[in-house]
Amino acid sequence: MQLIMNVKYDIKWPKALLEKRTQPMIDIAGNEIVRSIRQNIINQISITGGRFRKLKPATIKSKKGRRYPSKALYAAGILYRSIHYFKGHRPNIGTVGIKKIGKPLRRNVAEWQQTGAYRGGVARRFFGISKQLRQKITSMMNGWLRNTMRHVVS
Repeated sequence: MQLIMNVKYDIKWPKALLEKRTQPMIDIAGNEIVRSIRQNIINQISITGGRFRKLKPATIKSKKGRRYPSKALYAAGILYRSIHYFKGHRPNIGTVGIKKIGKPLRRNVAEWQQTGAYRGGVARRFFGISKQLRQKITSMMNGWLRNTMRHVVS
């Protein structure tokens, strides 16, 4: 389960703009997505804007002694910390995903939580880009492009 950000330009750019590197802006957007997903887990907010369903009392009891026993998706912070921005191997590419670590793999745990495909089966949609985050990233990209074009034209 990954979100892939691939910026592709289908217009003819001025030569001076081609010399500007877009990777830093993609990296900033990717890191902002990771920060937002993690913040949503801490605040118990779904990417659709609603709140996560509360944990069952038995689950809270089993998480006793953990940092946040009453919070969904956060027992020891292992899944939380495995959300990562991977810089692309080619220019203008970056990926937000779950690290391939742990047993069971954190990617599998994330998918089970996202879909509710585990014992107890409550889907908690935590991984993705909310409308608010999409607007923020679009605004950041547009501001970066306006600023870049202003320096190219000057």
